[in-house]
Amino acid sequence: MIDFLNGKLYLNKLYYFRKLEEKSQNNRADEKEALSLICQADDVKLEFNGYQLKDLVGQVEMRNPSMDNKHVLCLFAGATNESNVIEDNIFKKNKLDQIMEDFSISEEFKNLGKYCVLIHNTPEFMENY
Repeated sequence: MIDFLNGKLYLNKLYYFRKLEEKSQNNRADEKEALSLICQADDVKLEFNGYQLKDLVGQVEMRNPSMDNKHVLCLFAGATNESNVIEDNIFKKNKLDQIMEDFSISEEFKNLGKYCVLIHNTPEFMENY
């Protein structure tokens, strides 16, 4: 954690997360990571070098293979519905429970490690990384 706070990050490549087993590594797996297109076979017409592919079944998925070597930083962001706050950004008392639930971290995230870093100045974080 000290390395992270000092700006030293270890990032796995996108390919790593695509190849994880769904039930391993605390469910960080995502075989569909970085897909650039997902559509139903009936909704697409594929043609390569003048040859039309026919009788496609299920989903058609396309990805740019160069994305596999991109490094990934996984973050969790809390958010609440705009209707939970009033115009001057003071929380509505009757919505406080909902707001707290929206910003709470799920129990399953505890399996990802023993440390948590709260980034409270998002613009500064983004500017430096």
